Amino acid sequence: MTDGEKNIIFSVDKENEEKIIVNKSIFIGIIRKVENREEILKFKEEVMKKYPNATHYVLAYKIGEEEFCDDDGEPARTSGFPILKCILGNNLNNTCIIVVRYFGGILLGTGGLVKAYTESAKEVIKSSDIVKYIRGKKNYIIIFIW
Repeated sequence: MTDGEKNIIFSVDKENEEKIIVNKSIFIGIIRKVENREEILKFKEEVMKKYPNATHYVLAYKIGEEEFCDDDGEPARTSGFPILKCILGNNLNNTCIIVVRYFGGILLGTGGLVKAYTESAKEVIKSSDIVKYIRGKKNYIIIFIW
C-alpha cells in the first residue's frame, strides 16, 4: 500500500439503519462513520437509549488497522464476526455497525444467527451511500460518492 492509498478510505456518508425480521426476531442494523473508540462508545450508548430493552447490541468496527467485534452474549463468532466480515468485505474503514436484536421467541441456532447478522449488516451497507474520503492535513475530505 502506498502512502497515498493510506490516506484514502471508504466509509458511509451518514448514519443509516435497516430493519429485517427473521423468525419473529427483529434485527436493526445501524451504520456510522467513526474516528475513534470514544465515538464508538457514544454511538453504542445512543443506540441503547434509542432501542431500550433489546436482547443484544452486537457491534463490529474497523478504524485504521484496528478491527474489533463483540457478540454481546450471542454464541461466540455468530454475530460480531459476521458483521466484521461484511465491513471488511466491502473495504470499509472508520466504520462501525451495531445490530440491535429483539428476540422473537424462536431459537435460530448458530447457523441461523450467522445468517441473520450477516444479512442485517449487508442490508444496512447496501442501503447506505458509500463515500471515498481523502485525509487532509486535519481531517477527511469527501471527494466521491459511490
